[in-house]
Amino acid sequence: MPQLRLKLFKYLVGELHNMERVENSFENREVSIMVLRSLKLKFGLHFLLSKFHIVAGIWILFMLSKGFSLGQIAVFDVALFGAILLFEVPTGFVADWFGRKLSVIICYLIQAAVILSFLFARQFWQFLLIFFVWGIGITMRSGAEEAWIYDELNYLGQVSGIPSTQIRYRFQQFVGFFGTIGLFAIALGQILGGIIAENTSFRVAFFVAFTIYMSAALWLFTIPEHPLDSSKIGKTRPNPQLSDALFTLRTPPIMLVSSIIILMSMIAGSMLLFMQAYLRSVGVGIAIVGLIYGLKSAITGVGNSFSAKIISPKRETIIFPLIALLGLSYLLMAIEAKEIVIVAYFAVSAIYGLLLPFFFSHINQHIEANIRATTISLISLIGSIFVFSYELSFARIIDFSGFKWYFYTNTILVWFFVLPLAFKWRYHNIKGHKQDEESELSTSEKKLDVSLIAT
Repeated sequence: MPQLRLKLFKYLVGELHNMERVENSFENREVSIMVLRSLKLKFGLHFLLSKFHIVAGIWILFMLSKGFSLGQIAVFDVALFGAILLFEVPTGFVADWFGRKLSVIICYLIQAAVILSFLFARQFWQFLLIFFVWGIGITMRSGAEEAWIYDELNYLGQVSGIPSTQIRYRFQQFVGFFGTIGLFAIALGQILGGIIAENTSFRVAFFVAFTIYMSAALWLFTIPEHPLDSSKIGKTRPNPQLSDALFTLRTPPIMLVSSIIILMSMIAGSMLLFMQAYLRSVGVGIAIVGLIYGLKSAITGVGNSFSAKIISPKRETIIFPLIALLGLSYLLMAIEAKEIVIVAYFAVSAIYGLLLPFFFSHINQHIEANIRATTISLISLIGSIFVFSYELSFARIIDFSGFKWYFYTNTILVWFFVLPLAFKWRYHNIKGHKQDEESELSTSEKKLDVSLIAT
């Protein structure tokens, strides 16, 4: 009888302990929902401020008003991207060792200082230094923002007991939500920047941009950052090997898609440099240039959203007419008629929005997880080198002979290089699928033979 009472007592104590644990779990989940909402609001406002690029649609025009040629502006652009290439990896170590929050705050403080420096610089070497520092600032946030968001969600999951699958789902939701806010902010900022520059002056637009970047930096202090578990860093998967990434790049399907992405990125990068000056040369006002750049960002974002629906696995062949239309759009832009140029530019933006996510998804699906970041970094590095060369070459040509040959060359590259590469990639893709099916069939037959012999 005493033993029975002891067992009953232990059972009741255990049940009470379980009830308390469940109750605490519910409390933790309620707190987690509140914290999630707070994080979403704080990071959302951060993305709204940080992506509100007032001067993105007018800075080329500002540099031209200072008396610099497109060739000289191309050199400034090379200094910016050169800094990105040199400091991309070292600033990643800063974010890992000293915290993502500090890295991102430094980024926006540098951005604010750079924007203010534009108003006081006069000589070529001063602007060269400004653009180099600007590139360093960009690398300070590269990857750090996304890592910070994921780290905070992961910490919240550990505290509240939310499964890791839910954390990944929440992260995808957050990134999508912040991407939408960022796209809206970019479009609105470029439109507003054009209006301010047109109706007041470039100086006012740059001062407003400085104020926004300082506000973005100060707002970051309100967002929490919890310490990482250093015992788990670097132990979740094997270290990526550069030799493996180089070998992957040499495989035909990856090499073909990488070549397409590099060529398209080369043209797109140069368009960012030249289009503001070209729109002004065909009679577009500064405010309308800002509006066009804002709408371009929105159109590209819409293209990204519908890419998976329009270019589905069963409709991959639609990429060929899209690439052909891309080349035609560049050809139409050479006509120098204002309305045709604007419509063709929007068409280019929409096609890029559709095609690039498709090609990047193919790259990600066919690269092993432990070398994915290294391989994509190599593609970006090669693409940046091509952009530098292309910008420098055509900046000089445009200064002396106008924009026509630039757009003719873009059309030639798209029709006679990108399109054939896409056809070749499609052929290798179909061939690879057939080989996989034959391999699966052969494996099934062998298993059947073994089972028959065993019987």
